[in-house]
Amino acid sequence: MAESSKNTKSTKKPLLKSLKGSFTITDELRRMLQLPKVLRLEVKYWPNPELVIADYFSSLTNWGSNPNFLYSILMNSLSKISSSDECPASLKSYAKAVLERYKNSTIKREFFEEYTRQERLATLKKEENKAITEGKITGAKLSRQGAKNFGDRQNIFDDSFEVDNSFVDNFFNAEFENQAGEGEEEEKEEKEKEEGEGEEGEEEGEEYDNDFLQTFHSKFLLMKNDKKWMLSDGTYVEDKLYNFGMHCSFEHLCHSWILDPDDKSYLLYKVFSEKQLKEIKAIKPVHIPEISDELADYLNKFNNVKNTSDLRQLLMVRSFYQCYDPKKHADMDWICRTLDNLLPLYEIEGNFKRANNERWYQNRIWTMIDKLLETVQDVSVVRGEVCSYASSIRRNKDRLPSSLEKLTNKKMGHRQDLIIRRNETLELGVGEEKSYDNNTNMILERGMKCPKAMKDTLLQLFENVNYDSNLRKSLNVIGLLTFGLTLYIDILDNPVNYTCRITRSNNFTVPYKIEDLSENILPLLSALLSLKSIITNNSIMLSSSQDARQKLKSSLKRSFNNTEDSRVIPKISCATTPEDNGRFVSVTRKNQKRREN
Repeated sequence: MAESSKNTKSTKKPLLKSLKGSFTITDELRRMLQLPKVLRLEVKYWPNPELVIADYFSSLTNWGSNPNFLYSILMNSLSKISSSDECPASLKSYAKAVLERYKNSTIKREFFEEYTRQERLATLKKEENKAITEGKITGAKLSRQGAKNFGDRQNIFDDSFEVDNSFVDNFFNAEFENQAGEGEEEEKEEKEKEEGEGEEGEEEGEEYDNDFLQTFHSKFLLMKNDKKWMLSDGTYVEDKLYNFGMHCSFEHLCHSWILDPDDKSYLLYKVFSEKQLKEIKAIKPVHIPEISDELADYLNKFNNVKNTSDLRQLLMVRSFYQCYDPKKHADMDWICRTLDNLLPLYEIEGNFKRANNERWYQNRIWTMIDKLLETVQDVSVVRGEVCSYASSIRRNKDRLPSSLEKLTNKKMGHRQDLIIRRNETLELGVGEEKSYDNNTNMILERGMKCPKAMKDTLLQLFENVNYDSNLRKSLNVIGLLTFGLTLYIDILDNPVNYTCRITRSNNFTVPYKIEDLSENILPLLSALLSLKSIITNNSIMLSSSQDARQKLKSSLKRSFNNTEDSRVIPKISCATTPEDNGRFVSVTRKNQKRREN
């Protein structure tokens, strides 16, 4: 500990030694500042984590395994003392210096490790006393039934017990800020009350100070284990997402029950292993159809284009024009028209190298997407900050008729740069467009906004097929993201009941030079043709979701038939983004209110 204090800045050394003697926080000052009974030690011992933690355990009969709880209380108390006008100036300076010391990452980690060690020792002593009280021990020797209260963890009675650093990492890396809890008496009373309830009752009774985490927790309680996504090692995907989500300080896709296997956070914070993520990707993978041999051969005709003259010569020859059949030749015609639209841009040097705005890319480049998908029957592409019907459904699902309060205004759906629709109101995909990628655009649009819009759309499709389990596993939603000349295609599906999975493509690029047509543009056109097949398959599934005759026979019966899936699945919807830029208060139970004494 002495070495750690020496590592602090020289300007803080006098402050850490500025108060000597036996000064302690008086009861009067504690009540005035509303401080919990944590800093009972003499001031000169405050910088020592070992002594602070030991004093904490000596004053309690019940505690948790989370070191961040005590750490947050300590930091909060020191902050109040250092800024209070009721404290002597010397004490304020000293508290400020101690506060800065504990902010140091090395000291913080040391604090977490020491807490974990002492928590195990305190638990050992508590279990020994309990065993003695219950007559399960003779003399000083434990029976075979002695307390071994940590499941697969190391035996707490083993003298060689050492702190598990991975256990500490779970808290140290999460960086969530727990607020101060109750005092000793209220904690003991609440603990006794909880012990009298069943395990399920405990879980259902938990409440949290902020609506965001409370809603997330409530959705988790709707899930049944037999319908959760279980991996080969027995891990439930939903349980992992829930535990991670409750430790987050900012909104993450897991709060909307969307799993992105490519999200590096899962490996960084040890939520899933690499093996588990590979399994998540592999189970019921999204079927991505290949284009036909005929279309592949036609695209290959442009493989040797080296300049704009070569491209013009090839575009002049369109043999299918003489006997044009929309059902057979629409895709070939689209290939030619797309290349024809790009040709003038390549003939004027520098068109692609200039900084253009978002609208320019929409009208000059990515209009190829609109023209292709509109060849699918009943499908249209709408652009220009359009409100999503699917998003509006989610945002208004809890709207109530007027009673004690007046009817609230209907909320509009979130605006999208692009929406793929079927028959005006049913959505098949969404898109976001930016003129460039500054990395932040990628994280916000592709990492959060678009996936949430895709899930809203997928839930709308589920409702349209009456939550048919087979169709739910086959349907998917497309997400298109363009950043200047670059396109990303994402697909959201629902392989196992509650959690949606997102599958992400590599980027496709429109090159600056015509010489790169075969390397870049032809793969892009092929990918968009495969995308059209996915949209077509989804549209067909939606139109033939049930035998027409059976549908007519049971139309009234089905209107009253609310299955479990139809009740639960819609409730496991996307999270509503907190107002404070995605930030919310970390986990704190309502029944652990700060004691005001």
